[in-house]
Amino acid sequence: MKIRTGRRVTGAVMMVVVLGLLALGLGAIDKESSRTPAAAPEVVATVEGKQIDARIFRMYLNNGIQSLGLSEATPEGRRQIELLKEGIVSELVDRALIETEARRRNIAISDEAFKSACDARIAQMGDSESYKAYLSEHAISDREFREVIRQELYGQLMQEELGKEVATTADELRAFYGKEKANPALSALFKESEQVRASHILIAARRSQIKSHLSDSGNASPAQLDRLVTEEMNRRRERAALLLSKARAGADFASLARAHSEDPGTRAAGGDLGFFTRDTHTRGFDTVAFALKPGQTSSIVETDYGFHIIRITGHKAERTRSFEEVRAALDQRLLARKRAEHLTRWLEARRREAAIQIDPNYRSVN
Repeated sequence: MKIRTGRRVTGAVMMVVVLGLLALGLGAIDKESSRTPAAAPEVVATVEGKQIDARIFRMYLNNGIQSLGLSEATPEGRRQIELLKEGIVSELVDRALIETEARRRNIAISDEAFKSACDARIAQMGDSESYKAYLSEHAISDREFREVIRQELYGQLMQEELGKEVATTADELRAFYGKEKANPALSALFKESEQVRASHILIAARRSQIKSHLSDSGNASPAQLDRLVTEEMNRRRERAALLLSKARAGADFASLARAHSEDPGTRAAGGDLGFFTRDTHTRGFDTVAFALKPGQTSSIVETDYGFHIIRITGHKAERTRSFEEVRAALDQRLLARKRAEHLTRWLEARRREAAIQIDPNYRSVN
């Protein structure tokens, strides 16, 4: 039997319905805006003889309205709520079809996996009292709640099972690489950003910390305190300047860093920060680092952390990663896409074949 699903809810909404709403760990619901009319039948649909209880539908609907911030007060809000309802019904039908097929294939959920999933979901609600309150609010039993989770697990197992039926080929991967490697939206996958390798010497000089320390150690007036802070900052800058002069005179930079740097994370490594991209450190630090060439040493660079002396030891220009470098990532991306498409086709075929009856009260109104 072919069912008419009308407009399928948008990807963003379905993401919330299928993933976000299933967390079920939400707070109080605005019952006045989200309650399904009391006259609505208590069976949303029957799928291959299995009834879908309206309480489960309302649970998802209430959570969805809250998650998406929808309101029936506006025409657009009402439209979005209708789309949400349609998406939930479609999803519940699909879940019933998937569960039926999983059972037909003798796909079993282990007791351990089921218990772990239930415990994790209940823990998201905070404690047992919160869980009981949630069940009471939605008028569902503990058994019914756990059956919802069981359906989720069947869905995961069926996705894995159907996923075995598809694979990627080398030609598909190479075609994707050739077509998409210049796509700005996939630059994180295909592009390796410009990088520099740097070492630094830090003389720590956080103005706020110095001020706090001096304030605790005396009774200076605000004006005197500001003067003392400035004097201490100048003394630390002078220490950095002395180290800079030694570095420029030919002293071993790594040895200077090990002896004098106040950065505990890099001091033992001679100040080596390794290779990094722009915006890895503070803006002032990275701006100077990327303006220098390998072998060059900066002037004193002041950041919120203090005074730095930066030595550039390496540079890598931006480049496009080779096919072999991204092949594994491409395979994962394409395989996930093909599996999703395969599942969609499978569900469409099952909807055409299956005995599905949706109560008219839960069908979308075009």
